[in-house]
Amino acid sequence: MKPRTIIVATASFVLGAGVLTLPACEKKPATSSSDTPPKPTAALPANLFLASDPGGAKPVEQVRGNVKPGDTITIQGRVGGSMLPFVEGRAVVTIVGPDIMACADHGDDHCKTPWDYCCETAEDIAQHSATIQVVDDKGALLRASLKGEHGLKELSDIIVVGKVAPAQGEVLVVNATGIYIAKK
Repeated sequence: MKPRTIIVATASFVLGAGVLTLPACEKKPATSSSDTPPKPTAALPANLFLASDPGGAKPVEQVRGNVKPGDTITIQGRVGGSMLPFVEGRAVVTIVGPDIMACADHGDDHCKTPWDYCCETAEDIAQHSATIQVVDDKGALLRASLKGEHGLKELSDIIVVGKVAPAQGEVLVVNATGIYIAKK
C-alpha cells in the first residue's frame, strides 16, 4: 500500500465522519458528503492547554516508528499538513515535524494556504506527520473543535503530551492530555 492510501484508510478509521484533504495549493477544500458539519457536543478538558512548556519534547520524525500504542510521549510539531488540518466539530488536528518546510518557509512563496505543505510530496508529509486527538475517559473522540482554542491555528508550533493510540498502518495517532502552544 502507498503511504497516501494508508493515510486515507487510517483517517477514515480514526476520524469516522471526518474529512481528509491532501495538499493542493490554490484549490478549494474537499467537502463532506453531509451538508452540515458535526456539532460540538463536548467541552475540552479544562487542563488540556498547558501554560508552560512540559519539556522533553521530540520532533514528530524522531518519535514515529519508535513508539507503540500505550506509550506516553511528548511530541512537537506545527499545525498543518493539509488544507484543513483541523477536523470541524471534532477534537482532532494534524501536526508536521520540523524536518520539512511549510510553504511559508520558502521566502518567495505566495501560497494562500502555506500550512498545507503543498511544496512537499504527499509521501514526505505522511512520513513527517502525526494526528493529535482528544478523547474522553472511555476513549471516544470528543465532539469539540480545537481550532481557535487558546489561539491555536494553522502553522502554530505546539508540544503535545499524550499516549500513542492504536492505528492502522504507519500513521502516528496521539491521544493528547496536554497541549502547549509555543509563543513566537
